[in-house]
This record gives sequence, C-alpha cells and structure tokens, in this order.
Amino acid sequence: MLPQSILVEDVVAPNGYAAPEAGWSRYLHGINKEDWAGFKSWLINSKWLSSDSNGNKVLYGCEAETVQVRDPVKMQTLQVIGIKEFVPITFFMPSNQAGRLYLNTKNGPPFNCVYVARSGAGAGEAAALFQKLREVL
Repeated sequence: MLPQSILVEDVVAPNGYAAPEAGWSRYLHGINKEDWAGFKSWLINSKWLSSDSNGNKVLYGCEAETVQVRDPVKMQTLQVIGIKEFVPITFFMPSNQAGRLYLNTKNGPPFNCVYVARSGAGAGEAAALFQKLREVL
C-alpha cells in the first residue's frame, strides 16, 4: 500500500452501482513471475457482459498497457533510486466496441495519472450505426 494515490480517483459509477472506496489507487498488486504470462493472457482474453443506462447489452474486454516508471514504492517512501532504475507496471484498461481507455502518461505515473477515453479514427462509428439500426427495426 502506497502512502498516496497514484491515480485520480474521481470515478463516477453508473447509476445503481457503488463507486470504489476512496484510496483504491493506493494499492499495487504483484504476482509471481512464473504466473504473470498466464494471468495476463487470461485477463486480456476475458470478456464481461453488462448493460448500459438504456438496457442495451455491452460486451467489455480488457487491454494491457505497460509503462516503465521510477519505482513508486521507493519514491513514496523516499528511498534512493538509481538514475537508470525503472520498473514495469501494467495497467489493465476496459474496452468495448465504442473505444477503450488509455493511460495518460504525460503527468505520471507514479505521479497522478488520468484515465482518458480516446478512440482512434472511426472508432465508435460501428456502435452508433448498430444503435440506429436497432431504433429502425
């Protein structure tokens, strides 16, 4: 557990769902090196079915984004860090047919990071088209 949050925690939960408790981004989770590849593969290939505010089914996936950062534990606890000492931290970002979340690394980590919804060119057009077809049918 870190002394400070490493992500912005102003998450707005959908109606009917509880927001995460304050301080949720103070926790980094580790996994044994020999289990990492299997865990990462399982999580990236998993899918979750949910509903949006209109009751439409939404299929969510998960995308991995790994960044090289100064060791946040050492920084937060004021330990000496070598000039070339970095550690990889993998963030798992939700995605669906309309786009995905990306990590904004301009201001961190291990400083505050902001999840931003960004879609590539044309992303989300298929979702909008399917929504219009549902309305017509």
